[in-house]
Amino acid sequence: MSVFESFDSLAKTQKVRLFDIYFLGPFLLYAATRKAPLGTWTKRTLFVAGIMTVVYNWSKYKTVKEDLAKGIKDVQQNF
Repeated sequence: MSVFESFDSLAKTQKVRLFDIYFLGPFLLYAATRKAPLGTWTKRTLFVAGIMTVVYNWSKYKTVKEDLAKGIKDVQQNF
């Protein structure tokens, strides 16, 4: 696998993380706070899962973005 293929796969992963941050996490929070016939534990689980989805993916997104920036600078210096 070349360096550029590695960057491409990380870029695709970042798009999935952004989807999780902006759509999946908020949807889970919405489902947890909605007045639906869900049990208390189900709502709590959805709420915690929504928060953890956003926090985890935001953390990983920032880390990978910084690593990509460092990696691109290293690749540019080597060419």
